[in-house]
Amino acid sequence: MKKIPLVAIAASLFGAPVCAAHAGSNMNGVFGFLSSNGTFRPLRTETPTPKAAAAIVTGKLVVNFTFTIAVVSNVPPTAPTLCGLQASLFGTDPTGVSDFLAETDQATATRSGATATCQVVIPSTWTLSVPTSDTVTISGSATAVDSNGNGRASSFQLEVIAMPATGTVTTLTYSGRL
Repeated sequence: MKKIPLVAIAASLFGAPVCAAHAGSNMNGVFGFLSSNGTFRPLRTETPTPKAAAAIVTGKLVVNFTFTIAVVSNVPPTAPTLCGLQASLFGTDPTGVSDFLAETDQATATRSGATATCQVVIPSTWTLSVPTSDTVTISGSATAVDSNGNGRASSFQLEVIAMPATGTVTTLTYSGRL
């Protein structure tokens, strides 16, 4: 009979405090260890770096495209030509805060014989954490395909630029073959 109370006492002394310590705990604390002399030593001591306030950056990206459609190309003369513009923004500051955005737009080109011209505009209002270290990769594309699927498509990288200051209109010109 003495064994049952002893087991119950042991369970209440060892099991209950451990469970009660973790029950409802949000597990906040400092990781560390107890040294041989019984003092607690934290593994790392860091002061959190406050994150920079997000900045709203506005602007406009404008690309003027001119494509020469090669005579030997399989682009039918009646196929509509689309010009595409892609802007991909990326940056990371020294504390690990990063930005990533991607936007696209397109426009139908005006064709005159073997030449297609168009202007594609991406207006932007971006909320950025690290605008001073962000870069923008600007890519373009051209597609000229008729209703039967005959034609060509091409894509290319135009430029990689530092994030322009707010209110800036960035204008680029691209000439290529399709």
